[in-house]
Amino acid sequence: RTHVAEIQKLRAAGFGVVGLLQPGFNDREAGDPWFDSRETRGAWMGDTIPSDLSVWEQYVKETVSAYRSEIKTWEIYNEPNGQMTSADYIPLLKRGYEAAKEADPEATVLGICTTTDFCTEGGSFVEECLAQQCGNSLDVLSFHPYVGIQSPESGGVQDIMQNMVELRNRYAPGKALWNSEVGWPTVATYASHVQRGSENHCVTALEAAAYTVRNLLLAFRMGLDRYFMYDGICPVFGFRNSGFSPLFEYDGTPNASYLAVGTAIRLLHNAQYETALELSEGVYAYLFRKSEVSVLAAVWVDNQVEKNPLGLE
Repeated sequence: RTHVAEIQKLRAAGFGVVGLLQPGFNDREAGDPWFDSRETRGAWMGDTIPSDLSVWEQYVKETVSAYRSEIKTWEIYNEPNGQMTSADYIPLLKRGYEAAKEADPEATVLGICTTTDFCTEGGSFVEECLAQQCGNSLDVLSFHPYVGIQSPESGGVQDIMQNMVELRNRYAPGKALWNSEVGWPTVATYASHVQRGSENHCVTALEAAAYTVRNLLLAFRMGLDRYFMYDGICPVFGFRNSGFSPLFEYDGTPNASYLAVGTAIRLLHNAQYETALELSEGVYAYLFRKSEVSVLAAVWVDNQVEKNPLGLE
């Protein structure tokens, strides 16, 4: 319970906390009970997991039990498709889920949690897990629809989200679906006016704000239950420094994403997605009903297409 004070401070400020069950076996030393392990390989990197999964179960039980009063939501591994095969992950999820529920029956457990970062295709990993009844070993199906520095439209986020909705409906109907992490590598606002985004393989702060709101609208349309932004704050000062769509600059100053997302959330409060309009190629428009006599329209174009049908920035 080394982080209780920090967690309590966050909760007092109104934040919810999701705990990550992924102990970092590579940091263990010979003689440690974790040392009897085996290596795995995923889409872009590897990991080390215990050969004896009863050790994993004990870790989960002890961790969930220790923070039971502070953390009620847990994720079993972050982006496992990048670190291992579905065959490696399935027993970790199933046995981890049972261990977490034994330690705290009221805990909410997130599972599978794939990413499309680094040009990774996450859908097949999800389907392989769900086809082995992993839907019974999670309360929430989570995913990270990263598309590099592409816009949500050019990067195909709608296809990613639609595929996750269909997989959930087919294999795990009734389970919640969370976009539990997504963002764009972003240069700080004070550097955006010199367009350092492209040279650093990043987007500008204004682009990140626009992409985040458009992604949020799409998640709303798809019926996702939760949407998590990554990340909260640009870590340090530096003209070549970047965060991932941060809400705040390095000094705590709210930036463009904070203002844009805050405005969108206020406008969408108590709204229901109604329909998408087909206005013109490259133009996107969603209608949200606020009441019987009030409808909100969100209209935009993709800044990454060659022809801008509305002539807008």
